[in-house]
Amino acid sequence: MDSLVSTEWLAKELGASDLRVVDASRFLPDSGRNAAAEYEAGHIPGAVFMDLEHLVDANSPIDNTLPPAEKFASRMQSLGLGDGSRIVLYDDSPLKSATRAWFMLTMFGAHDVALLDGGIAKWKAEGRSVVQGKETLRHRHFTVWQDDKNVRTKADMLRNLHEKGEQVVDARPAGRFTGETAETKPGMAGGHIPGAVNWPYTKYDEEIQKRAEKLARFVKLYEENRVGMLEDAVNHRQRSIQLMTKELLLSQSSDWGFLMKNEPSRDYAEKRTRDHLAHFDRVWSVATRGDGAEALDEVEEADPVFSDLPWNLYEPYA
Repeated sequence: MDSLVSTEWLAKELGASDLRVVDASRFLPDSGRNAAAEYEAGHIPGAVFMDLEHLVDANSPIDNTLPPAEKFASRMQSLGLGDGSRIVLYDDSPLKSATRAWFMLTMFGAHDVALLDGGIAKWKAEGRSVVQGKETLRHRHFTVWQDDKNVRTKADMLRNLHEKGEQVVDARPAGRFTGETAETKPGMAGGHIPGAVNWPYTKYDEEIQKRAEKLARFVKLYEENRVGMLEDAVNHRQRSIQLMTKELLLSQSSDWGFLMKNEPSRDYAEKRTRDHLAHFDRVWSVATRGDGAEALDEVEEADPVFSDLPWNLYEPYA
């Protein structure tokens, strides 16, 4: 299982005996939202709720410290998460809290953990089913071990101020980074750790929004141009095949002197044939799939010309 799975993948895998789906939503105290209540009001079928607010070290004076390994294992077992489970996490929080659950699970020994791309918001937007109430799964044994190589203590951070061996990245909003915005916890000093750089987690939301807008334009153009797109793909494919056939015939002339003299031309023609066919196979598959939005990533990666809207089916070959 990949570390990021799609809603389509999850919909097909739901019901598998080794699959566990987890709602790991959490909100800030002043948000006015209740993660547990929202889970009970509607969640992905089979999903259990991971209470991140209380999955901490209760003996620490600092908020959000990692829980002891034994406490974590006990909570996972009670949720039905254990050895051999494939675990898919999602949230409906602006904090992207499922990533904290992913971090803890992988740190404490879970081997097959993924995040749901788009979370439950995407799941609902696609019209997929949600259920109400709580889910109760049979307890499973969770073999815990702690790999804290990616965790830094206060002592580590203080030492790094002088050694500067690691770059500190502050993911809070810019106002809290600069100290212009008050901290959410009363009495906490504003500002940031010396030497830290600011990369607000909200920046990802901005990028996602841009992506969503681009996908919407893609879908609109696809719907408006589908017939012409198919015709263009067919016609251009036919023209290319004719052109390539001609090139191959020329490169395979029976004249020995021509072949000896133009062997590179033959190699070029064969490569051109392969390149053309691969290119138009990509165009053809996207044109006939009928799901332009889902195909956009594949198309942009395979052929940069698709990334420039308005519509452009192919780079002209002559």
